[in-house]
Amino acid sequence: MNLAYVRDYLRLVLLVPILLSSLLLSSLLFSSLTLAQQSDIAQEKKNVSQLSALAPVAELSIDPQLISLISLLNDSEHDQVDTQQTITRLSDLIASYNYAEQCLLLIAKALTAKSNQQYLQATELFQSAEQLFEHIPDAQLSAPIFSQLHHHLAQLYAEQADYQQAFLQRREYLKKYQQYRKSKRQQMIDSLKQNIEVEKKVELNEILISQNESKARRIAEQQAQKQQRRYNFIAILATTFVFILLLFRQVKVRNKLLQLTKIDALTQVYNRNTLFEQGHKLIADFANKPSDFTVLLLDLDHFKKINDNFGHHIGDQVLVKCAQLVGETMRSRDVFARIGGEEFAALLPYADYNKAKAIAERINEKISQASFDYLPSEQKVTVSIGLASMTHSNMSFDELIHCADLAMYQAKEQGRNCVVSYNKIAHEQERRSQDSGVE
Repeated sequence: MNLAYVRDYLRLVLLVPILLSSLLLSSLLFSSLTLAQQSDIAQEKKNVSQLSALAPVAELSIDPQLISLISLLNDSEHDQVDTQQTITRLSDLIASYNYAEQCLLLIAKALTAKSNQQYLQATELFQSAEQLFEHIPDAQLSAPIFSQLHHHLAQLYAEQADYQQAFLQRREYLKKYQQYRKSKRQQMIDSLKQNIEVEKKVELNEILISQNESKARRIAEQQAQKQQRRYNFIAILATTFVFILLLFRQVKVRNKLLQLTKIDALTQVYNRNTLFEQGHKLIADFANKPSDFTVLLLDLDHFKKINDNFGHHIGDQVLVKCAQLVGETMRSRDVFARIGGEEFAALLPYADYNKAKAIAERINEKISQASFDYLPSEQKVTVSIGLASMTHSNMSFDELIHCADLAMYQAKEQGRNCVVSYNKIAHEQERRSQDSGVE
């Protein structure tokens, strides 16, 4: 009986320190969580005060009547008598207006003059309004109600045939429009970020409250929390993986679409737009650093007969085969494109007359000797080629293409299946004119 009493007494003595240690540990954990939360709140208040100190300069206030007046003037069906009375009434208040309001009043007068086809007066009013821009914050100037001034000025300059000023005003309008879009997009992003931060803080507070309320069950719930975190991590990984797959797919589709805008769908060579884009670029390079540059214009002979006699599907196969043969002859730096129907063009940078003519004759020979299995043996496919080289830096790409086109038509007249140089044609025409002058 005494032994059992002693055993129970010892158990009680050992159990009391264990209970006290558990209570002390729980108290310390609760205190650390509370301090961390208070520290986060203090840091957030500090960040807010710093942001307030760095707040940007406020925008100038604007009379709502001016905004309504501008909106009304932009409507083509407004009452001119009412708008003129409104402008007259608001003009009496100009002494109390700030720079932004004075600018809008001038814009309103200019829009009225423009609607009355008083273009010179409208231009002067717009220019006067533009001079006030230096007193208005840049962020406010990017708003459409101010940036439309450049749009209207561009129209007026264009009507007065001052295209350079029209271009500059149009560029300024687009620049401010982009700034306005960027500002709006940044505001939306900041708002979303703020909402996300608030949601995160709410979630964090809920987690802390839940932890404080359930600390007695913490040991039992730790394993479940670990399992839940594991599931969340797996879900995040899966979501990230799906997002990356969608991103790669979007990039692939975008690249495919870009390729379709540059490549001819039938022959898989460059199309007309790409040819002229590359041609203007090479002409610009020639102007900055003169070098040899030649254009070839190719046209399949009697291609209409092939379509009429054997069908368009056979004609398409002929075009594809000819494009492949010409592509095999081109150098890596050359640009070869289909510009329409059975007509192709090739840009040969760093190729003088002799080198370009050798390439053209090689193309002519290769196509004429090629075997087209889907055509009868007696049906030959030939090509007429016109050649034109840059002679001076003042030539435009359109002029160079036109010269090559004249040479190509000369090849047609000489019996087809040949190469004709525009330089030779020009030389012969010059010689004939000199002979006629001597006579």
